[in-house]
Amino acid sequence: MGWVRHKAMHTNVVVGGGTNNNHTIFSLSHFLLAHFLFLSLSAIQVYRDIGDAGMVQALERIKRIEDRQLLSGHVHLLFSQFEEAQERFLASSRPETALEMRRDLLNWDHALKLAGSIAPDQVPTISYEYGQQLEFKGEYALALKMYGSACTDIETTLSELDMGMDGMDGGGSSNTGGGSSKLADLMMQQYGSKSSYDYEDAVTSLKNKLKQCKAGLTRMTIRQGDLRRGILMANESNDKALCRECGSVLESMKQFGDAARMYEKGGSLEKAAAIYIQTKDFDSATPLMTTIKTAKLHAQYAKAKEAVRDFRAAVAAYERARDMDSVVRLYIEQLNEPELAFAIVRSTASSNAAQMVARYCTSKANWQGAIEFLLMAQRSEEAFQLAKEHDEMSVYATALGDEGSTTEYSAIARFYESKNEQGRAGQFYSKCGQYMKALNLYLDCGEREMDRAIDVVGKARSDMLTHTLIDYLMGERDGEPKDPNYIYRLYVALGNYERASATAVLISKQERELGNYKVSHYQLYTTMAEMTNQGVRVPSDLRNAFLLLHSYVLVKKLVKMGKHVVSVVYLFGCFLLWCFLCLGG
Repeated sequence: MGWVRHKAMHTNVVVGGGTNNNHTIFSLSHFLLAHFLFLSLSAIQVYRDIGDAGMVQALERIKRIEDRQLLSGHVHLLFSQFEEAQERFLASSRPETALEMRRDLLNWDHALKLAGSIAPDQVPTISYEYGQQLEFKGEYALALKMYGSACTDIETTLSELDMGMDGMDGGGSSNTGGGSSKLADLMMQQYGSKSSYDYEDAVTSLKNKLKQCKAGLTRMTIRQGDLRRGILMANESNDKALCRECGSVLESMKQFGDAARMYEKGGSLEKAAAIYIQTKDFDSATPLMTTIKTAKLHAQYAKAKEAVRDFRAAVAAYERARDMDSVVRLYIEQLNEPELAFAIVRSTASSNAAQMVARYCTSKANWQGAIEFLLMAQRSEEAFQLAKEHDEMSVYATALGDEGSTTEYSAIARFYESKNEQGRAGQFYSKCGQYMKALNLYLDCGEREMDRAIDVVGKARSDMLTHTLIDYLMGERDGEPKDPNYIYRLYVALGNYERASATAVLISKQERELGNYKVSHYQLYTTMAEMTNQGVRVPSDLRNAFLLLHSYVLVKKLVKMGKHVVSVVYLFGCFLLWCFLCLGG
């Protein structure tokens, strides 16, 4: 071993790091492995020196093998000398390694020959795997042959195995005759009895393998053009996975009708429906559509129905596909049911659908509808021009609601101002923040728009606007003082409850002097309720005035009810309260 190490290092020195350095050491290690197997540890060291990690790992795995022929086979395999490796493996104590090598190399012809002699139980499996490879490569005729061979072998084995095991359980011989398969003989010798759990597992494994082989045989039968037989085999199998596979094969062969039926039997309803729709087989597609959830398929079905002018069915399919724009289009263009289209657009607020409906309304001179849906389609300028031309600005303003921009509200205000509709103009100047202009327009309208004037001042919270409105209410603009209730409501709008309270007491006193006790009472009550709701303390003069008036109202009701004694008590209380107030309580 020391000599080998010395030889390897000497070779490395002689080569001197030239371009053939690693190649020289590789050749030396190859020589060591091929001719001095007992020096494998030195070979591992050489490969470690040249940095070949893969080779080191491979040698580490086989270094403990004691069978010289088996070890030699592995070494030949490492250097891709497959024939020599097979020869060594067959001569070793584990000949099945040769079969494993051929299977790993996908040398199926060699593998089948080897399996027939050294591992007959693997012949069906190898035939099946060989068939899979041939199927993948597109060699369908040979694949059919391999799958068929595997099926025959497994079926024969299962039959002979059942007969042989029955004989053994009955005390007879296990020999099934000269024609019995090697696999059956092997399994009978190995398991001995049908009651063995291992036997049951082995039979189950064989049956599963038979199912796979029959599936491959079915696919290849279809591939070879025998569609009727292949489809019959798939149907008889009751295997949904196989039906789906056959459907895929038939679809690739452009046999769409058969493919769809196979998909349907295999439970792949969406693929089946897609093919039915593609081939316009609506009678077959329609029952499937109720169970399908994919929006894309419903959309395809709807388009196909629309193409054959079955618009009702198309509408239902578009609804299931959640394509409401197409539903709107059909209601307008084909079914002449615009009201349904309008309702859908109002609920979905789809811009595209709104644009379609707006065009329809314009064509029918339905200006109100056109304005509404143009706004919904984000085409405000067109909607405004239409409203202006056809005097439908109120429709435009209503449709705009509180979602408009400052520019849009300003345009509406200017329109109404040009029409001398100051009240409406003031509303939209207020919405776009031009409060002073809005207030002046309201005041031009007099008391008719006084409520809005108060609201705009309360919204603006501007001293200038407040003084302007108060001066107007006091009569400084036209010499006529206005109803004090407006001043009270102004203070409430401004949140100035102290002055609102004082004004309410003054108004209540005026109404009481006029004999309007109910009005006076209501004025005080609503003021107190408003202040309580806002969390503001009710002033004592307001509360006392309300108590005095409320007691009087109660006395009047008691007198009408004939309860005079109680009325006297209440009147005495009112007198005491009045005296208290007069003395400055």
